[in-house]
Amino acid sequence: MEVKRTDVNRTENERRSGALAALESSHERITDPATWSAVQELSRYEIKSLRRQAMYGDDSAAFTLGMAYEVGNSVPQNCVEAARWVTLAAEAGDAAAQYNLGLRYHVGDGVGANQAESEKWLRKAARKSRQAKLALKIFAAP
Repeated sequence: MEVKRTDVNRTENERRSGALAALESSHERITDPATWSAVQELSRYEIKSLRRQAMYGDDSAAFTLGMAYEVGNSVPQNCVEAARWVTLAAEAGDAAAQYNLGLRYHVGDGVGANQAESEKWLRKAARKSRQAKLALKIFAAP
């Protein structure tokens, strides 16, 4: 049986669509399983302490606080505030935050959509994150 060129293209497009669906978007979702667990256990009484830790350079606390804002757990849901804390964590070198920030810039979640910034943060995250490597491949595909 001869495989037509259109069938090959359709199969490639279907594969890419499936991979894109598998990629987690950042909007109102927590993109890191360990952080998801921490946010689920977070009470509103712990937010003040978490914020203080984040302000004094704890990148893990900043990312956790950002994800709490992303989903509205113990704080009002606010994507812009989430992006602020995620950016702080990403700049401090947290790979999960860098991946999340790369996704945010790709779709414009709490920040303006910016493909160059998306790629920059995903490349940084890709040093430690398989998800970031996959995102780079998918977003770079024509």
